[in-house]
Amino acid sequence: MRKIFELLAFLLILGLARNPAGAMSVSESRAAPNEEAVLLFWADWCAPCQAELAQLPALQRAAGHVPIFIMVTRAGRMAAALPRGVPSDQIRFVDMLNEKTQRIFPGLARGLPFAAMRDHHGQICATHQGGLDETKIRTWVAMCASGKR
Repeated sequence: MRKIFELLAFLLILGLARNPAGAMSVSESRAAPNEEAVLLFWADWCAPCQAELAQLPALQRAAGHVPIFIMVTRAGRMAAALPRGVPSDQIRFVDMLNEKTQRIFPGLARGLPFAAMRDHHGQICATHQGGLDETKIRTWVAMCASGKR
């Protein structure tokens, strides 16, 4: 299993090396860029992020039809450090120190935990510094669906 993670990490690093920006854009974080999504930024050294990720099933229920993606802040060993039960199709890698990433998510510069929601137009409609809970996600889904910011 570890070999599989190492191979995946290598392929992801290789893919990031081909991208001069070094980070995924909001539209690249999902195959269909104009779909809503909650983005949870995560690192293995972030204790509040660990607690937040432990609540992923409850957060996903609160989000309803809106998928949640875990934005792992580094490639490499991070993939193996993710808790069991997080589907691989919910994991994305991002360089949180990258200039492009900082422009898209200005609050990320203050550190983790950090979360954002993308509306059905692919635009960031909400951000939150600190741990995310079910109430906040329900509020975001309603707010972003209504077009409010």
